[in-house]
Amino acid sequence: DDVLVLTLDRQQSPANVLDPELLTALEHGIAALEESDRHRLVLLVSAKASGFCHGPSPALLASWKTADYRAWVEQGQR
Repeated sequence: DDVLVLTLDRQQSPANVLDPELLTALEHGIAALEESDRHRLVLLVSAKASGFCHGPSPALLASWKTADYRAWVEQGQR
């Protein structure tokens, strides 16, 4: 009961990609953990058989401007 499992599972995708949407979902999961004193261990797992997590997709990266990269890096560091 004192173990929290956060599962990465990008629906409709063969891989979990570390884009702003996934970072936001992780922030929400971690915020919920911080508000609770029930857990002493967090396991971050992937529901994908082919891998744990990848960076943003090449298509997403191609669409980004400098400000998008900065925002992504800052969000990932929180």
